[in-house]
Amino acid sequence: MTKAEVEFIRKVQQVVLKQELPLNTEVHYELLNSSNQVVMSKTVLNFLETNFTEKIEVSHLPHGSYTLIVSTGNPHKHLDTIAIHL
Repeated sequence: MTKAEVEFIRKVQQVVLKQELPLNTEVHYELLNSSNQVVMSKTVLNFLETNFTEKIEVSHLPHGSYTLIVSTGNPHKHLDTIAIHL
């Protein structure tokens, strides 16, 4: 499985998460602030294609450093931890 890739689109204040995953996979992500508090959490089902893409709206969050934690399945299997700066 490939590592997750993120892209911050400053114009629209979105983080785009891209990950190659099998079909019908539950994808869980949490966005933590610099104090390790969860500011956003979501579970989605990858049922369209193996190249999973999720646009995460971050315009309501203050500028700063965040950590995106990505996992799959139930129980959660850790895939990646990504540092993001908004």
